[in-house]
Amino acid sequence: MSFEEEITLYQFGQGLHLELDLLDHFSQLDEFKKSQRVVELFDMVRQLKPEDTELEQVMAANSSPAPIPPYLVFKGHQLQRNSSISMARTELARSYQILLRLFKKAYQRQLEAEKPTPANWMFWDLSNPEVVASIVTLHQQLVEEVYASAGYRSEFASLAKLYYTRKSTWLTNQEEPTPEPQTHFSFLTYEEVVDRSIPMIGEPQLRGISLLCNSLNKALAKQYGLTAEQATRLIWDVVERHMREQYNTGLID
Repeated sequence: MSFEEEITLYQFGQGLHLELDLLDHFSQLDEFKKSQRVVELFDMVRQLKPEDTELEQVMAANSSPAPIPPYLVFKGHQLQRNSSISMARTELARSYQILLRLFKKAYQRQLEAEKPTPANWMFWDLSNPEVVASIVTLHQQLVEEVYASAGYRSEFASLAKLYYTRKSTWLTNQEEPTPEPQTHFSFLTYEEVVDRSIPMIGEPQLRGISLLCNSLNKALAKQYGLTAEQATRLIWDVVERHMREQYNTGLID
């Protein structure tokens, strides 16, 4: 998702956007983008460290008699096996809605804890257009600085190539195979999804992506005083610039 879309989610957490509007936007995406959005939102929720009571409340209100695998699960929670987020194509809209509600609960709890002087912009007053504009401007300036840095250019060029290969592989294999009867149902953690991808593609590329991202994340976080999440967002946006420069396409588009 774009940086602006990420801000929109935090604004939703502050009660500035309706759930219905976000679901309507989600419904207009193609299946590949929907899968990506669910995984991205799952990661944002995971970073907010939802409590068992929050998981229980949301899942109880959105229970399904027969959730469809494969799943994402919140590893380490007592309700791990009862808080599955289905990644099946027919379940993506429902999964996104569940994650939106869980995101809002966990975010509002942390928002209250961060008052009155939050250090991270995600807890600032996002109803103020000037505040939002300053956040976007500072982020864009940092993206431009890192994009232009000769010290990081080879790493980002390699990362862009790996992402492009991964995306191209998915596009050539997007026809859904005839389903086989399933007798074993497995649960995936977020880390396993990142390693294996949805759908599973380009394992060699994913290993390279993981190594480069981890290295860049540590270096950028140290150099610019960023959290791991902020460094990850920075990496995505710089890779986006490199992909458009080298391949005339983006990470998702």
